[in-house]
Amino acid sequence: MDLENISRKDWLVTLILAFFGGYIGLHRFYCGKIVSGVVYILTFGGVGIGVLVDLILIVCKKFRDIDGALVCKSSIID
Repeated sequence: MDLENISRKDWLVTLILAFFGGYIGLHRFYCGKIVSGVVYILTFGGVGIGVLVDLILIVCKKFRDIDGALVCKSSIID
């Protein structure tokens, strides 16, 4: 895996934010995706479908931040 393509955002924090506040886009705001975060607020997380997809991507470590880097590293556990 290319180390330059790894996000500085914490994977565990992103997962927790998506699980508890995904319907208002907290994980998206955390990862710098402001526009989609606002869309999540207005649509309650894409009517739940967007949050479910994001949770699956985060758990599989395929979720990307605003720069396109993978959010897959957790400094809390490491």
